[in-house]
Amino acid sequence: MRTNWKIITGNGSDLNLKRYSRFLEEKGFRERTIESYLSNIERYLEFVRTDRPTQKELDEFRDKFLFDRHLARSTINNYYCTIMQYHKMLGNDIKIPLLKTNDHLPLYFDEDDVNRIFIACHNLKHYAMLQ
Repeated sequence: MRTNWKIITGNGSDLNLKRYSRFLEEKGFRERTIESYLSNIERYLEFVRTDRPTQKELDEFRDKFLFDRHLARSTINNYYCTIMQYHKMLGNDIKIPLLKTNDHLPLYFDEDDVNRIFIACHNLKHYAMLQ
């Protein structure tokens, strides 16, 4: 059992969190995604200390909470999607440019390393997967 001792200040923040959860359910989000979004939005609302944040507060959250903590680009994009859905629920259609993700794979093995892996593989199914 998890106990939440923090108090979110603002007018009806708890009500907005419940409303946000229902909003996401109606949109067809999965249960685990809803849990993740609620966790993210709680941190966001706790940081901005209001249930109706402005663009200035959003920018401050982005700069001081997301970027200063050196979070991964995918984590920051997840927060962006969470925040955009929250503002959409409030009737504010805001646009936040998503960060570009790294599409290239890092090179860790040279040709000799790869050959040694294939030589060590004696299971036909595993060999086929590696091919």
